[in-house]
Amino acid sequence: ENGESGESAPITIEGVKKSRPYGGVTAKIPGIIEAENFNEGASGISFYDAKEENNGDATYRSDSNVDVYVCDGGYAVGYCEAGEWLKYTVEVEKDGEYTLSANVSDEGGESSFSIMFDGDESSKVVFETEDTGAWTTYKELASDKVVKLSAGKHEMLLSIESSWVNVDWIKVKSTDPTKIDDVVAAFPSGEYTVCDANGKSLGNVTISSKTEFDAKFAESGVYILVSANGKSIKYVK
Repeated sequence: ENGESGESAPITIEGVKKSRPYGGVTAKIPGIIEAENFNEGASGISFYDAKEENNGDATYRSDSNVDVYVCDGGYAVGYCEAGEWLKYTVEVEKDGEYTLSANVSDEGGESSFSIMFDGDESSKVVFETEDTGAWTTYKELASDKVVKLSAGKHEMLLSIESSWVNVDWIKVKSTDPTKIDDVVAAFPSGEYTVCDANGKSLGNVTISSKTEFDAKFAESGVYILVSANGKSIKYVK
């Protein structure tokens, strides 16, 4: 015998922590993606934070070292440094064109960050921040860039281009115009208040056909129709 028992010690292989939606919930587009709800998983796979310690003031997302702060009754990702990033699994409702906006705070206004889908540089949207006056004061920044997305699941990447900024949420809106036929389908016939894009009332109209609407509101533009119970829909003509 050579002194070997012929038995081998068990080998434990630690599984790779895959990037997956936070709480098992995939964010929907169009919609709002909360910055603090970045994907679960390991550092370097689902997120990257430059510092090992957590500088946030919230216990939310204690599964990572990403700095999360309390803001306006919710949470935001803050203390963001250049080179840091967060991944999100999102599901797009339908093929179409979309625009993005973000709710941020920046005391100084010299930061920037970007949003990109599926690693496609053509989808990259860069936000240059403005001075919001205080870290606790948030402002929505909108981009005019139009991004084409196909229906189904995608990976959205939030990357910090230059320090420092707090990000509350990202809003992705469809640019597809709503047809009056869609309005009729969404609302039962009845009287609705019609407002312009700034919320100014333009009068009332009874919705039952495109002809009726166009007869009263002939000019091209964006109209918001509000029902008696407060439900609203945008109509672009």
